[in-house]
Amino acid sequence: MRDDQFLDFIAQMGDYMRSNDRRSEQLNQRFEQMDNRLKQIDQRLEQTTNLLSNVVTVMHDGFERVTNQISQLTNRVDNLGTRVDFLTSRVEYLTGETSAIRQRLDATFDQAGRLTEETAGQQTRLRQLEVEEPSNAELHRRVLALEEQMRRAS
Repeated sequence: MRDDQFLDFIAQMGDYMRSNDRRSEQLNQRFEQMDNRLKQIDQRLEQTTNLLSNVVTVMHDGFERVTNQISQLTNRVDNLGTRVDFLTSRVEYLTGETSAIRQRLDATFDQAGRLTEETAGQQTRLRQLEVEEPSNAELHRRVLALEEQMRRAS
């Protein structure tokens, strides 16, 4: 090779190396940008993870409170169910007692009705006897009147 060609070759190699250096520098800048971008993404991912963790914790606590409240309500409903069962049995017992009392009252009213009818009949007979048959006082008065008439007549 001749010196001209060699110098051209060296000049081309220099251009190629400078071009290669620029490309390396551009690649390094791009890698640095990518590294910065990955760091930002990592920070956002960490923030999102923390936020999601907080949300999950809050939701878990909320679910526990709701579960506890549901348990309390279930216990109250069970207690009310027991009380309703007791009251139902009590109402059934009182219904039976009421029926027995009603039967006794019906019998009492029937007896009272019969007694009232008998009393009314006896009072009617007494009135008739008073009208038809005079009382002792009336008889005594009549006897005295007759005696008086007989004394006057004699």
